[in-house]
Amino acid sequence: MQLFLSLLFFGYCFSSLSGFAAEMWWVFDLFTHFRFQYFWIGFLLLPLFTWYKKTVMAFLIGVLMLFNGTFITNVLFSEPLAVFKPAQTVRVMSTNIQFNHVDIPKAVKSINQANPDVVFLYEIQPLDLEKLIKEVDQFPYVFTQPAFGALDVTVLAKKDVVLNASAEFTNIVFPVVEAQVAINEKESVTVVGIHPYPPISDKTTEIRDSYLEAVLKKYGSQDKAVVVVGDFNITSFSPKFTHWLKEYYWIDTQVEFGLQPSWPVALPAFMRVPIDHALVSPQVEVYNRWLGNDTGSDHLPVLIDIGLK
Repeated sequence: MQLFLSLLFFGYCFSSLSGFAAEMWWVFDLFTHFRFQYFWIGFLLLPLFTWYKKTVMAFLIGVLMLFNGTFITNVLFSEPLAVFKPAQTVRVMSTNIQFNHVDIPKAVKSINQANPDVVFLYEIQPLDLEKLIKEVDQFPYVFTQPAFGALDVTVLAKKDVVLNASAEFTNIVFPVVEAQVAINEKESVTVVGIHPYPPISDKTTEIRDSYLEAVLKKYGSQDKAVVVVGDFNITSFSPKFTHWLKEYYWIDTQVEFGLQPSWPVALPAFMRVPIDHALVSPQVEVYNRWLGNDTGSDHLPVLIDIGLK
């Protein structure tokens, strides 16, 4: 039992502290994404070590548990703001369809239940997109940008909602799809859909970081209403992510509406991580943010109701 407790203790300490070395090695960066899990694991370990009278270990676990809690306090214990929702708002849905596990009936049902004005889809291939469009005829506007490695970005929109959509490639040849979305007859907001590489190696982590920073820097420097949505493949707990938010003046919509872990769907909610995001510039008002129903993918969709301040 002594060995078991020691392994638990050092494993917990290593996991909790490894994130500080995120800049040194991409594997350490992965440890930053599980602060919520570290918090409740520490909550379970604390009485175990106390029971076995491992006082010093129990104390340090308690300290690390509180330390992990500081990273999630803003999103975990915040309440949705009771903001008056005007008649003129736009509902944006953003969801990764998972190219190798597409379930068209489930995706159609989820979209219809959410009733969005604009839908950003990621990883949907041409044949699957064709099938989906036939089932959701309320979206006459379709724009899609294929990309290497199933990182495609597609926009569906209701009539007269999207003024235009276009795609550009960053210096690492991944698309950024930009849509001008009408809030009313005179005003619009720029909604950007992105989907970077997952961090499965040192190289892909570097590519993801370059892509995300390039997008957030470009649109954060514009003095207009902008929303960036997508499967970012990074969580709100990453020090890189929080740095980019502060550096380029973005607001993480989770901060007002609570922690909303979206991946992977196969796991219970308390074991998921929030890698699907909706960021807004200071000019955008967010009236609601929530996770939609299962689309058959390993991601849950993110939905936001937005307007202008």
